[in-house]
Amino acid sequence: MHTDDSLTESGSISSASHESDPSQRCGYLVTFRSGDLRDEDFCPKTLHAIDQIKLCNIVAIERDATVHETILSAANTLLHFLDRVCLLRSREWCITVALYLFPHLTNANFLSILFLHRSACRVVAAQADMSTTVAAVVCWVDAVLAKLATFILVVAQGLVPHLSKLSNSNLLRSQREDETVHAAAQLPERWESIIDVIGSNTASPAAIRLATRLLFAALVMGPQLNGERQWADSRIQPLHVISAILRNTERKYINGLFVNFPEIEYDDEERTSLAMLVILFSTSHTAQNRDLTPMQAYQPLVRIQNLSRLLDVLQIAFYRDTTLSGHMTLPCVNLDTAQTVLIRWGNLFPWSWSTWSDQRLANVECITDLTITWLYHLNTPFCTGSSSECPAAFSFHFDSMISDKELYLGTIIVHLFNRIMLHAVQVAQRRVFHGVSSDLVVVLRKACSMTVRLLRYHAERRDATHERVVQSICRSLQVLFFWLDDKTEYLGIKDLILEILSLIRPDIMTLSFRTLCEDKHLQAGEKIDEDVVRSIEKIDLWDDSLSDVTATVTCLSIKHTVCFLTLIWNCDLDDYISISSSLSLISKGMDLLEEKDRSGRVFPILKTAILTFASVTSRFVTPSAMEEGLFWVLAIQSKYTDFSIASALAHRILMTGGQNIDSLGLAEAWDYLCNVLLVILGGPFAEDDGSLALLVCPGVCTALTKLFQTDSFPVDFVMSSPWTASLIAELDSLVSAECSSVEEYLRALQQQLRRVGKAFLNQLANRKSRLSEDADMVIHDVRWRLVYSYIPPNSHIVLASLE
Repeated sequence: MHTDDSLTESGSISSASHESDPSQRCGYLVTFRSGDLRDEDFCPKTLHAIDQIKLCNIVAIERDATVHETILSAANTLLHFLDRVCLLRSREWCITVALYLFPHLTNANFLSILFLHRSACRVVAAQADMSTTVAAVVCWVDAVLAKLATFILVVAQGLVPHLSKLSNSNLLRSQREDETVHAAAQLPERWESIIDVIGSNTASPAAIRLATRLLFAALVMGPQLNGERQWADSRIQPLHVISAILRNTERKYINGLFVNFPEIEYDDEERTSLAMLVILFSTSHTAQNRDLTPMQAYQPLVRIQNLSRLLDVLQIAFYRDTTLSGHMTLPCVNLDTAQTVLIRWGNLFPWSWSTWSDQRLANVECITDLTITWLYHLNTPFCTGSSSECPAAFSFHFDSMISDKELYLGTIIVHLFNRIMLHAVQVAQRRVFHGVSSDLVVVLRKACSMTVRLLRYHAERRDATHERVVQSICRSLQVLFFWLDDKTEYLGIKDLILEILSLIRPDIMTLSFRTLCEDKHLQAGEKIDEDVVRSIEKIDLWDDSLSDVTATVTCLSIKHTVCFLTLIWNCDLDDYISISSSLSLISKGMDLLEEKDRSGRVFPILKTAILTFASVTSRFVTPSAMEEGLFWVLAIQSKYTDFSIASALAHRILMTGGQNIDSLGLAEAWDYLCNVLLVILGGPFAEDDGSLALLVCPGVCTALTKLFQTDSFPVDFVMSSPWTASLIAELDSLVSAECSSVEEYLRALQQQLRRVGKAFLNQLANRKSRLSEDADMVIHDVRWRLVYSYIPPNSHIVLASLE
């Protein structure tokens, strides 16, 4: 055994230390003499110990024995801290301190200094007077590296109390630690040479595991916790990591690791090491090709067989039961260590989507299974069961992927989300009476949220590949929409589906829905008609005694059906659904709104949806005089800030021309729309309200022009109104102002109203003649589209006018 001033202990790797008392197993390396420190003391003392080791003069170690005590004291502090964290005696404290100190303990500079200390220790050992020849020299650095290996694993899997079944046995745990110490002694002299261990044909499995963990911590975990995106170590080049990992997988392939692997069981430690290799490869490849174009980046990704082997490694790491490969429909909720490494660390997503984007590759379904589980755990607390929120290091901001350099990922990601939704549809079809699994509901919600962002970004793309993908997504969502029932947990998903469908071009919607209806097995038309009938029944059975929660859920359920029908009718697809049922739903809905409005219980969510749907149907079906009158009454009784309802009325006016409406009704409509436009001109508003105002203002202004041209319109009456005079003055001031002299909102408003506003003013100036060529052209040219609007707490489909 060493004395206090000894830095090393020489001994054979095959020594009898395995038979010693486990509490003394590392006694020849370092002993805990620092006492029981309080939790609050560990962090500053550990940082101080790290600084002591970093600032120590390496050359002096070989000549000055007085330095040894300082180094051993610092090593004791490190080992005491690492041991306390690995045992997780105080988990909340461990989570906070471990995540903070991890980058300090595992960064490449500190590890490089540790390797230099170890070289100095070996020099000291070589100079010592030894009576026997030994196979290896084990020093305090090896003990620290061995304990770091356990620490890395504890942090990598989220600081869960039990790492594996081995953790329940002190003897087995001590034996594993002892093997790791001996593995550390086999590592090369310099840190930058550690990469050679991974690709070595002669290194022991334990040494390869240790090297993998240290590299994974230095190149992946530490930078991620620090928020760094650059390559973490200039001593080790990404290309060298890639080459070493490929040599490693090639050796495993030669040794038969990938032969019939679904029938082979792999222990947790082996799967975790494989998971770390995959993440290291993806991180290195991303860093190697960061400044290259997509085509340049993937050409040197070696041969197809290497990609295939890497995919095999990924499957072994991910699946606890390898027979499930490519057949999972539900996410892995409780992750083991290997799965946690894949899901939480590095940039496996979206790197894997690009690398294995060709769906013809064997076993590529594994990527979809991984994505399902990744979505489930996306932006959730890293340390399960703790009170902490999801740290920034584990938060994924999808918008960060959509940049000029990574646009090519869009179609791939959309395709994968489409696959996930198809899985959900299949589950829904099998479990129609029980609904979709709550775990899959989480996945669907997140997948839909991301699909919304992707479609918004790629809304104007028109290449054939993109259109096929979007059409497939559209079909899946249409099926999913009517397979999900009215449970509360599905309401948010249905809102997202409606938003996605509103982002899809009408021609793609039309083609998708027609293909869907032609599939006799899905019975899409029948399912939609059933939804309509259920909504009508809910309206007929409405009871004022319903609680607010029940009434809100019922309104949302009806709203979703109405909005879906609005999207279908807008694509001129009424041939595939029951027209009479749709019109009956509109009639029943407006009767309910009229009755409840009079009683003081207003339903703004339902009102916007029903009036928008009624306005869209008027493009194809002439409404009755009674229905037309009720529509106008409900619309003009709304608030002037209900821009979506004002837009529905404006669209209805342009579609029907105000037929069956008397002069008083036309005057009331004028007064309502005039005040809405004055409110818009008097902006700006909050961001969401302002965007909606800009979308509807051209249609409102055009509808006022159309009203003025109506034969029974009371021109003299409205022209004498002070509100009309105010509107003329405000609008004239806006359209004639210099762009540079107005604020941002008004500049956007000016752009929206310049043409339609001038035509409207010209029409009013030429009051004796109801006809104006400019006004007619504006009315004819205005285009309408449905957009999704979310202004808390409501979301709805809005008729937006595009001038």
